[in-house]
Amino acid sequence: MTKHRNSAYSEEYRREAFRRSELPNQTTVSCISNLILLITQRLKVMRWVSVCIE
Repeated sequence: MTKHRNSAYSEEYRREAFRRSELPNQTTVSCISNLILLITQRLKVMRWVSVCIE
């Protein structure tokens, strides 16, 4: 039997990646760089929130 692994990316992230890749004049490289920036921004906000909660 095969074990089911949790995905590294949320469903929301996958939808956003697909949406951005479908934009006109959007290259794969620019799409990837924008998504990486999106991830780092979210991580920063999560850290800020955790600091504020403590």
